[in-house]
Amino acid sequence: MSWDELIGPSGADWRYPDEDMSANEPSQASGRSFGRTVVAVLIFLVAAWLLFGFVIHILSFLFSTLIFILAVVAVIWALKVLL
Repeated sequence: MSWDELIGPSGADWRYPDEDMSANEPSQASGRSFGRTVVAVLIFLVAAWLLFGFVIHILSFLFSTLIFILAVVAVIWALKVLL
């Protein structure tokens, strides 16, 4: 087996698999369609919103845990001073 057979075609001979199939179909407008771009933007915004909410909840949990620990330490310190 030669090196070319192992790595496949290269250079000008190489094409994406769907390039050959699209030659038989009617040509579509080049570039992205507007509807597909809008759907992608909407999905991105929803995913970013969910991720942002998740991060905010994690930070809120960490901050509230820190405040609770500080409150317990403050009560213990106050009881030591008073008693």
